Amino acid sequence: MKQLILVRHGKSDWNHNVTDHQRPVKQRAYDDAKMVAHAFQNAVDIQFPIYSSTAKRAHTTAELLQEHLQEQITELKTFDELYTFNGEDLLDFIHHLPHDEEQVMLVSHNGGLTDLINRISNATLDNLPTTGLALIKFYVDDWSQVDKGQLILHLFPKNLR
Repeated sequence: MKQLILVRHGKSDWNHNVTDHQRPVKQRAYDDAKMVAHAFQNAVDIQFPIYSSTAKRAHTTAELLQEHLQEQITELKTFDELYTFNGEDLLDFIHHLPHDEEQVMLVSHNGGLTDLINRISNATLDNLPTTGLALIKFYVDDWSQVDKGQLILHLFPKNLR
C-alpha cells in the first residue's frame, strides 16, 4: 500500500516585484499551514518525507509543515520537477518515487494538483485551495503502479477556521 499526501503551496503574496519562482507567501499561509498540520496530525499517524517544488512559496509551505509535523517528517527535499502546473508531470514524478517509501508528501502548484487528484482518486474537486491537503491511498506495491486510489482525507483551511 502507498499513501500520497498532496499539498498546494500557501497563499502567495503578489505585492513583490519578483519572478513567479521567487514569489513568497502571505502571512495567512503561516496560519493555514499550522491549522492544516494540526488537523492532519490528529487524523493520521504516519511518517513520510516531504518533496517540494523549488518555488519559494512551495518550499516555505513545506518548511512550515515540517516545523509543525516534526515527529512525522523524515526529511525535506526540493525538486525542480515539482515546479509544474501540469498533472501529467506530477504523475510522472510519482511513478518514479523511491520504492521503499510507503508514504510521501508532495508540495506543488495548482492547475496540476487539482487535475492530478481528479485523475488518480475517486474524488472530483473543483479546486484544491492554497494550503489544501489531500491524502490518497493506493493498494499497490510500487509507485510506478499508481493509477486510481481512494481519497481518504482532505483538509482545506477554510473548513478548519
